[in-house]
Amino acid sequence: MASASAQFKKQRRIYAIVALLVIAGLMGSTIIYSLTTLRGAPTPSPAPAQNDNAYRENLIQTWQADIKTLEEKATADPKNAAAWLELANSRYNLGSLYRTSGDKEASRDTFRQAYESYQKSLALKPDDVNARVDGATAAFYADLLDDAEKNFKLAIEKDPRHLNALYNYGIFLIQGRKDPAAAKVYWQKALDTNPPEQEKESLKQMIQMADAMSQPAPNGQSPAPSGSGAAPGAPAAPGGLETPDLSGVGKQQP
Repeated sequence: MASASAQFKKQRRIYAIVALLVIAGLMGSTIIYSLTTLRGAPTPSPAPAQNDNAYRENLIQTWQADIKTLEEKATADPKNAAAWLELANSRYNLGSLYRTSGDKEASRDTFRQAYESYQKSLALKPDDVNARVDGATAAFYADLLDDAEKNFKLAIEKDPRHLNALYNYGIFLIQGRKDPAAAKVYWQKALDTNPPEQEKESLKQMIQMADAMSQPAPNGQSPAPSGSGAAPGAPAAPGGLETPDLSGVGKQQP
């Protein structure tokens, strides 16, 4: 029987809700990313609301036990890239759970451990672009921004048409580097790969958002999202924007 963490491993997509918040008198916009759901992999049945905390704690304990087993497996066979990758993916999943639960410290520490495991796998299989993207994403969530950027660049250098690498590096640039113009460049490259329709529409909206953020609004005001009460004529950011994942695990590119 598959473990709980194994349910979240391959072809995982993490979606984020992006909102542009406008503060009058300040230049620029603040972007908030809220991790919500894991798409493309089976998820556990939702627990009753009154048992949410107990359910989450039970899931954490289950995944921690899985990780301990995987740590022993990888340590016993340190030249096994697949073992390190399995450990990295499980730590990534646990970090995602902590993140959605609001435990920032545990999330950051677990993503840092995930990044270290990805690096051990990549030391043995440096051409694994999917693992490289996930390692970059884990570093991003662990606040290791320079490591994240280095690995995103390596992934794109190895595979310039890797959809998740281009997606995620754009998100990194707009959140980690506050550079919407650079983010647009990579999202346009992702759009040029002719992705599936859902990703294509999301990318178009993301490019519109980057454009809105890059252009100064009238009277020095910041661009405002539609329906925010902004002054007439201010550029409106796409409403209800759902951006692609911050993970590339198992995504096989054409």
